[in-house]
Amino acid sequence: MELWHVPLHMQADAMASALEVLDAGERARADRFRASSDRMAFVAAHAAMRHILAEASGHPPRTLAFVPGPAGKPRLANAHLGNLHFSLSHSADHALVVVCPGRLVGVDLEALPARQLVADDMEAVFSAAELAAIRALPPEAQALAILRCWVRKEALLKAVGCGLEDDVRRVTVSVSAEARLLASEHPQVAAGDWALLALESPGRWVGAIAAQDAATPIAPRWRQWRWPAGVQGLAA
Repeated sequence: MELWHVPLHMQADAMASALEVLDAGERARADRFRASSDRMAFVAAHAAMRHILAEASGHPPRTLAFVPGPAGKPRLANAHLGNLHFSLSHSADHALVVVCPGRLVGVDLEALPARQLVADDMEAVFSAAELAAIRALPPEAQALAILRCWVRKEALLKAVGCGLEDDVRRVTVSVSAEARLLASEHPQVAAGDWALLALESPGRWVGAIAAQDAATPIAPRWRQWRWPAGVQGLAA
């Protein structure tokens, strides 16, 4: 498993090169963003993901095609690459891309400072056990606990292809520094089948990886994406 951190700010001359590797659907999605900063972030995240998958698969980034899986999660269309699982998350100036052969994965990221979740959001997304655990903490610790809970649930749901429109209150995760799936009544998220890993960069972002097979620890190789001329990814 490899985990890439991608900075989403790039020079204007790199933007054109990044757009060249996207397909027509991705470029159309990029054009729908009103703010240029949001458009650049989308293009950068998806171009980097294509280059990362190209390195993992041995196929040029422009030739990679994506199709929705049974639950809507994108997967590589090339039949012989169907076992190469991946996930992308981006927030503000950061993105994370995880790639793993043979193991379903999901990643989620929230850049700091994150928007504050209102009570209605929490009631709609968090289980009763999660809400109780958060409210039992000192007030100054609750904001971080909320973010930890949020990204862990998102990572799990992205791994199986669901979204927050599903009833995610059926999944209960830890809110402490250690990421764990504590209980689940969700038909696609059996508690004994999934492992979680907390990803945190203090003051920058909070994130999590979810991976199928709870018996196998999540131990990604961290890599850093760079934006040199020609939009070539360099490992650090």
